[in-house]
This record gives sequence, structure tokens and C-alpha cells, in this order.
Amino acid sequence: MEKYICKIATLEEMERNWNYLIEIHPDNNAWRIWKEKAIKDMQNGNTIVYYGILNGVIISEATAFISNVNVQNSDGLVNENTAYLSAFRTREEYQEKGYFSKLYNFMEKDLKNRGYSKLTLGVEPCETTNIKIYFNYGFTNYIKTAYEIYPAKNENEEPEKILVNYYSKDLNENICKNFGKGKIIAICGKIASGKTYYANTIKEKENAVILNTDELTYSMFDNEQGEKYTELAKRANEYLSKKAVEIAKAGCNVILDWGFWKTYNRRYTTEYFKSKNINIEWHYIDIGDREWEENIKERNEKIDKGFNKTDFYVTEGLKEKLLENWETPNEEEIDVRYSFVRNK
Repeated sequence: MEKYICKIATLEEMERNWNYLIEIHPDNNAWRIWKEKAIKDMQNGNTIVYYGILNGVIISEATAFISNVNVQNSDGLVNENTAYLSAFRTREEYQEKGYFSKLYNFMEKDLKNRGYSKLTLGVEPCETTNIKIYFNYGFTNYIKTAYEIYPAKNENEEPEKILVNYYSKDLNENICKNFGKGKIIAICGKIASGKTYYANTIKEKENAVILNTDELTYSMFDNEQGEKYTELAKRANEYLSKKAVEIAKAGCNVILDWGFWKTYNRRYTTEYFKSKNINIEWHYIDIGDREWEENIKERNEKIDKGFNKTDFYVTEGLKEKLLENWETPNEEEIDVRYSFVRNK
């Protein structure tokens, strides 16, 4: 099984990665110069380096400059509240597979948690594909255009002068006020795994609307659907998915709070929202067997006492059906893994 993790790089990992980059560019001395600068910047606290590692191999990377030291044209690009992003790379065989997007999301969340309210980056005007990607990430505010100087590839060449456009993204921007920037957060997990609890914990931070199938079906049928539940739930999910598109296109984030038990459900949902040009994140609620059993017991007790009217009772038969149909998502499917732990 693939194991893909996103993390802040160590010095040893940087040495290993830069040696690989130098090895695959044997005729370009610029990589040796960049290695020396990159390691010094990291050691001096000028940068935070992020790596995406698949089965022990570094396949994607990004760097955040948190000091204006060694940042060309740094005015307006980096300060105590603004980080400048650079050195976005993914090994060719792993491109367009979602690995870098996961790394970018990890980096952005980390920088926001560190107190940075704005991100900036530079891109050459001719790099139209990258510009589209960065716009999709939210870098839509033009800052300026200026030249950067790259080291000479060898002693017989002059340093290279490159024209660069700079853009910014405001991390504290109220998403609902920015038309067309809403995203979908799809929560994947078993019945009684803590999906609704998790949705409510991230709702405010994500400035999102929660759409929940059980709430809709309860409001219509009081959980008396019987044998029609599967068909009604399917139709409810289809309806809520269409509404999610409308809400996201109006500028708000949307949390889909239903199980997505099967791999094909998750794949179809991803393709559906992609076809609408809407980003989707997958959040997986990982729960141990003992805690899952305790959650089911607590859920059923609340229903028996009349405290929980929107959920339905989990019988042994329903639990067995879930276990027969449940397909645990692999690491490539997941953007965020949340490990559910019961309060003692």
C-alpha cells in the first residue's frame, strides 16, 4: 500500500534531495549553487522547507521564505505576516496525480497556524499552466512584475535574467465574500465514527456550510424510511451534491457529512466536482475498533432515551452490513486524516 506523507524537511533529507537534483542535472552548475543557498537559508531560519514523501522517496517539495534574506525583489513579497513561496517541484513520474496539491495544502495550513496571513509567489508569464494552477490555489492578486537573476549554468555562460510576475493570496480573507472560491470538504468514515462531531469542529475555521443526508431524510421521514432508506439516501446525496455546487460557486465552502463507504463513491464524487471546476478535499475519520463500539453503544443509548432524533439505531445487522461494504481509503485518496479519540 502506498504511504504518502507531507512534512517539514530535516537537514539530512535536504542533503539527500539536493544530491539527487544535482545528480540528474550534471551539466548545470546552478543546482550546486542553489543547494548551498538552500541549506544555509534553512539553517539560518530564513526558510521552511516542505517535502512530500512516498514510500520513503522525496517526490515533491516547496519552500516558504519567512525572511527577505536571499529573496529577489523582496519588497511586498515577504515580511512578518507574509511568506514567499518558491521551489515548487514534483518528480515527473508523479506529476498530475494530486501529490503536490496535498503538499501545498499541508504547507498552507502550517503557515497559517504559524500566524502568516498572506502568501506570495512568482511565476514566469509564459508558464500559462502554472499560472492557472496558482490561480486555482487562490493567488489572484497581482503585485508586480520584475526581473530575477539565475546563476549561470556553467563558467562559459552568463547569469540568466528572467521576467517574473508576482501574485498574492490572503489567508484571512472571508471566503464567502469571494465569488467562485468555495471548495468541497468530503468527510469519509464509518457510521458512528465521529463524522458530524468533526464537521462541527472544522465548520467555523473553514467558514463552511454542512450538508448532512441524515438531517435531510429525518426532516422528511422521521427515520421511518424502512427498506427504502438506501434509495432515498442516494437521491438525497444527489440533491445535496447539486446544492453543494451552487453554494461553492457562490463562494462558500461546503462540508459533505455522509459516509462515502465505497472507493467508487469517492472516485465518482471527486470527478463530479472536478467536472464543475470545484476543488474537493477528502477528510478521513480514522477510528479504532474499541472506540467505534463505544460510539455505537453511546449513540444507541441516546436514541433510546430520546436525546438523539436525527440518527438511526445501529443494529447488529446494520453493523455487519457496514463491515461487508466498507472500503478503507488509501493514503492517495486522503487529504486530511483525523484520528478519533474519545474523551476519557
